Amino acid sequence: MAFVISSLKKKGFMLLLCFSMLSGRVFTQVSICRTDSLSYENYLQMLDEESKIPVSEIPEDENPEHLKEQMAKYRDGDRATYNWRCEGVKRADEYASRYAVDVIRYAGLRKTGANVLEGVFRYFYDMEIRLLEEIGPKKFIHKYIMAAPKFAHLNILKEAKLREVMDRDDHIRYFLKYILPVIPRSRGQVVEKDEFKCVHYVRLPLFAQGNLMEWISKNVVYPKDAIQNNWEGKIVIGFTVELDGSLSNVHVIKGGAYSLNVEAVRLMKSAPKFIPAWCPLHQQNVRRDLTVTISFNLQ
Repeated sequence: MAFVISSLKKKGFMLLLCFSMLSGRVFTQVSICRTDSLSYENYLQMLDEESKIPVSEIPEDENPEHLKEQMAKYRDGDRATYNWRCEGVKRADEYASRYAVDVIRYAGLRKTGANVLEGVFRYFYDMEIRLLEEIGPKKFIHKYIMAAPKFAHLNILKEAKLREVMDRDDHIRYFLKYILPVIPRSRGQVVEKDEFKCVHYVRLPLFAQGNLMEWISKNVVYPKDAIQNNWEGKIVIGFTVELDGSLSNVHVIKGGAYSLNVEAVRLMKSAPKFIPAWCPLHQQNVRRDLTVTISFNLQ
């Protein structure tokens, strides 16, 4: 009888242990609502289709009007811009290990190692450098903008590789943190696969009056109470550039003293229209969210 009771206790313990392990496994799975789940499946479909196409088969962009608008933001000449882009990619490559750690922390990845992500980042940084070298410094600005679809496709191939090296739960976490939030959508809206592709191809909004930071420095008004109290700081403002270039949803993302926040919001609400974001895939303007950092410094 004592042996039976002992056996039952052992079996009971094993059942309890198994239940605890199963419960723990369920607990660690990613919670994702139906709308986001459908969007995720569309995202995977886009990656599957696009990953089969090599960069060499992506046609260049030849839209003269929008090429001209984009060229306006490069003011330092072909060789200087070429060197700047190459240096930017090389600098990103140097920080690949740190970026990998940041991605793991921010997205909450649990099974993906930093060395694996670093390898993916470095591989595609190398491909980007090769593409830049193929363009070369001669007439770089024009050729670089024409080649924008190739750089966009390179980013999609990188996303496909990241999916390959992550398990499903980690990839869903990455998707929810890094991919889904960058697409403007109404609550409950399922994102179609073409919209995910558009994210990589879209040309970001441009400030129509030249240098945005110069405009900010000329038009910002330092609040009197901030001067009296020696309040300084960097205020990060978020806003949406609408289809017509007007700004909406101006809000503080990272604030400081109250009067500095108020002035930063006022300033961006008074900003002139932007050249709206443009999607060459759909040949239309699209809404895009941007951020700007406004520094308040007493000198």
